Amino acid sequence: MKKGRILIRLIMIIFMLAFPIYQLHILINQYRDTRRVDIERRDKLTEEFRDSFLVRREDFYKDRSYQKEFKKLQEKK
Repeated sequence: MKKGRILIRLIMIIFMLAFPIYQLHILINQYRDTRRVDIERRDKLTEEFRDSFLVRREDFYKDRSYQKEFKKLQEKK
C-alpha cells in the first residue's frame, strides 16, 4: 500500500515537472517560426528595394531627395 502511494506521488511529480517543460518547448518553437518568417520578410523587402533601385537607376541623378536617402544607406553599410 505504501509503495503504491509513493509510486503515484512520483508519477504526479514527474507530470507536474514535465508540463512546464513542454510549454517552454512550444514557446521556443513558436519563437523560431516567427523569427524565420521575419527573416524571410526582411530578405524580401531587401530584394524589393534593390529591384526598385534598379528600375529608377536612370532617374537617380535627377532626384535630389533620393540621392540623400541613397547616401544615408551607403553610410550605414
